[in-house]
Amino acid sequence: MIEITDLKGSQRYINAELIESVEANPDTQVVLSNGHRFYAREKPAVIVERVLLYRQRCHLPPDLAGGKPNGGSQGVES
Repeated sequence: MIEITDLKGSQRYINAELIESVEANPDTQVVLSNGHRFYAREKPAVIVERVLLYRQRCHLPPDLAGGKPNGGSQGVES
């Protein structure tokens, strides 16, 4: 998921895997493969950068991506 800001200023998270295109006409429009469209305050290049960072993090081991290794159970005592 990546965060975008809609035209009213509200934060919204969208599935980066479903993004089909990002267009500027003049507002930035994010088109998903399921047909949904979202308008964002961010420029298309910013959204593309967020998608690239998201995809890079998906391919990193959890400890390098900011998650916790071993299923996130560190520090939990039984």
